[in-house]
Amino acid sequence: MEGFSLHANTHLHANDRQGLERLCRYGARGALALARLSRAEDGRIAYRMKRPLPDGTTHLLFTGLELLRRVASLGT
Repeated sequence: MEGFSLHANTHLHANDRQGLERLCRYGARGALALARLSRAEDGRIAYRMKRPLPDGTTHLLFTGLELLRRVASLGT
């Protein structure tokens, strides 16, 4: 839903501390992979997709303000 994927059948046993740590790290990770951000030649910010979109798009281009709006909307 809206860019997030959650497997609803995930469960942990009460004494699975390592599993709990992995689940917490997954939930606490950042909204963007910073290593995928770069500056395009025209000054916009490019975000490299993990996998190409069905239309072949490999990068999304944003102005600074557009990127901030998108990131801010992830928290709502």
